[in-house]
Amino acid sequence: MTGALVVTASAGQAIIGRIAGTAPTLVAGGATVAYFQNSGVVGDLARVSIISGNTGQSILQMGDNDDDDIGGFVYDQTANSMVIRTDNATRVTVSSAGLMTITGGLTVSAGGGDIRNATRNAASLTVRQTDADSVAVGVALRATSASGLSRDWGVRTNGAAQGNFELIEGASNGSDPWAGTVRFTIYSGGGVYIGASPSDPGANNLTVQGILYSDGGLDLNYNASIGASANGTKAYAAGTFTKTGSTGDLRGYESNVAITVNGAVTCDRAAQVFLNGITATVTGTLTNHNALYVGTPANGSTVKTIDTSSGGGTPAHLTTSGIWTDASSWAKDKDLKGTVTDKEVDGWIAWVTSDEAAAQYYRYPTVLYTPGERLPSPRQRSDEDGGTLPIEPEDWLATGVEVKKGGHQDYEHDSIFPLLDDMPESLRKAITTDTGGGVGGKDMTGALYAMLRRALQRITRLETRVVALSPV
Repeated sequence: MTGALVVTASAGQAIIGRIAGTAPTLVAGGATVAYFQNSGVVGDLARVSIISGNTGQSILQMGDNDDDDIGGFVYDQTANSMVIRTDNATRVTVSSAGLMTITGGLTVSAGGGDIRNATRNAASLTVRQTDADSVAVGVALRATSASGLSRDWGVRTNGAAQGNFELIEGASNGSDPWAGTVRFTIYSGGGVYIGASPSDPGANNLTVQGILYSDGGLDLNYNASIGASANGTKAYAAGTFTKTGSTGDLRGYESNVAITVNGAVTCDRAAQVFLNGITATVTGTLTNHNALYVGTPANGSTVKTIDTSSGGGTPAHLTTSGIWTDASSWAKDKDLKGTVTDKEVDGWIAWVTSDEAAAQYYRYPTVLYTPGERLPSPRQRSDEDGGTLPIEPEDWLATGVEVKKGGHQDYEHDSIFPLLDDMPESLRKAITTDTGGGVGGKDMTGALYAMLRRALQRITRLETRVVALSPV
C-alpha cells in the first residue's frame, strides 16, 4: 500500500493517504488525530469517500466517551437525503429536492440576514404547512426586549377556505401571538378589515373599526359598472351607531380640518366639504342629477333635514316638509343697526308701482369654458359633429372646443324677478347679501313686509277719511 497509511508515533497521528505535499503546520497538532492530504500543487483536490450499500447510509459520526454518535452527518441512500444530528436528535434535513427542514429555530447573527433569489419575480422564501388544508400557516415575529411595551406579532393564513391573511398582536412580550388579537385581515375575496373584530366587508371593500386618518388627504377613485337593482356607491358608511353615554353627539361623518391661508397666498375658496358639479354623459334617461342629495330623517324630539349653527338663537334649518327657515330674529340675537324709515319705504313703493319695475322672465345663459381654462374635474366636450369627446383627468384644460360649464336646463321653467339693474340703490342693498347680487330670502321678505306695512297704513288712513266723509 503505497502512501496509504503513515503513523507518526511521536505525535500519535495517523496521516492517511498523503499522496503529495509537504506536511502541514497543524493549528492544534497535539490534538489532531488524523488528517488527509493531497497538496502537491496548488490545484490538487483532496477527497474522502464513505461508501455504503445502495439502500444503506453513509455516516460520519461525532461522539465522546459516553456516547460515540451524539452528533454527526448521515446520508440516506434510499431517500437521497442529508441529515445533521446534534445531541442525539435530527436537527436539519435536506431532501433530495433541496428542501431544508429545520427542527428548532433559525438564528441570524448580528447585522441581519439576507435571503435572495436570483430569479426575477420568484419567491425568495416560502412557508408551507404540510398538514391538512384547514391548518393555519404563519410566521411569528418575536421581540427579545424585556420592555413591557414590546409585543410579539404573527403573520398567517388563518386556515379558512382559500386562506384569509391575518396580522396578529400578541398580548405581551413572550406570549403566543396566535392566541393574541387580530389587527388586520385580508379576506380571500379581496375585502380588507382593520380592527379587532373582523368580518368580511365583501369583495374589494375596506372596513375600518375606528377612525380613518389621512395626513395627505383621501382619494376615492371609483370606476364600476352597476347592474340592475343596484346602487353605485363611491364612499359608503353603514352599520349601527349606538350612543352609550349620557351626553354628546352621534356623528356619522365629521370634517374638522384646520385651514390656514398664508399672507403671500391667494385662496379662491376654502370648504370643509367641496362637491364638484359633474357633467353627466347620458345616452339613456337620467331622472335626477344632484350634487348633494339629503334624505329625510325620522324620529327624535326635533327632526330637521339640514341644521346649521349660527351663534346664539335658533339657527337656519331645512324642515322635513321642505321649508327652509332663516336664522332667528329675536333682538337678543341681533346687532340692531336702526329702523327703515317710511320715506325710504315710500321710495320703494313708488318704484314698484312704476313701469320700470316690471318683473321679467329670464334664463341663466350658457357659460362656456374658454380654451386653456382649467376644468375643475373630468368632463365631456362637444366635438364638431355634436358628439362627445373625453377629456382625460391628466389633461383637464379646456381645448379649442369650448365646454359648457353652466346654464339653464331645458326642463326647467323660466325664472321671474325684477332685475337688480333697474332697482333703486337703497332697495337693491336691502334685498341682496353682497355686491355679487345674491338675493337673501329673509331680506326679500323684510322688504316686502316693510312695503306691505306702509301700504296698509295708507289704506287705513284712506279708509278713515272715507268713513269721515260718508253720511251718517
